[in-house]
Amino acid sequence: MSNETVKDLRVETPLGVLFARVQGDPDHPGIHVGLRSQAANQDLLLTLVEFCEDEGDLPDGKHCIITRVWDEAMQDEYAYRHVHKGIEDFFKIEDAPEPVKAKAYTVYLSQLQYGNVTVEATSKKEAEEKARALYKQGGVEWHDEELTDLEASVESVKKPLVEGYHKEAVVEPLILEPEDWSRQEWSTLCKLCSLPADRAERIVLHVGEMESYIGKGE
Repeated sequence: MSNETVKDLRVETPLGVLFARVQGDPDHPGIHVGLRSQAANQDLLLTLVEFCEDEGDLPDGKHCIITRVWDEAMQDEYAYRHVHKGIEDFFKIEDAPEPVKAKAYTVYLSQLQYGNVTVEATSKKEAEEKARALYKQGGVEWHDEELTDLEASVESVKKPLVEGYHKEAVVEPLILEPEDWSRQEWSTLCKLCSLPADRAERIVLHVGEMESYIGKGE
């Protein structure tokens, strides 16, 4: 603390002047609050808040902030003492939590409206909100005009194909339309689904999982 004289903080009251004054003991820096009577030209000590590391009933060297209170004006000794606790915990600087990393979500429509878009988001709700915003901004087109039931799922990471047996979940519906295939391919797909190739306009397959076996290849 600087050696400069610190002026008292003073507040006028009907009983006298309340003041806060720096305590002069360098081993116990603190502030005491008192009441100054101009008529009697005396100071009455009310309370003392000080740093202490040599309090008799506390572990030696323990740093403390202690408040001592004089509740009886005619007594020289303070009436009770309070040792403030939890100071270090209060001022402890905790490590900032790591930011939530964004994931790739595929947002797709209900069974009545087909279409999907992949967005980066930190939650399923955020992914659905981003997909809806893209729709409103014209950034994505669905197969139907209205946008109602959105549902997002975390996009699965595509693993490189290796030789052997594979089994994986299929979350999204498989949407097949004739313009995406040659006439021969479309005829084959319709035949597999027992549908007339000349009248089928769309095929939607809901497949829960897919099994495959990858050979050695050439």
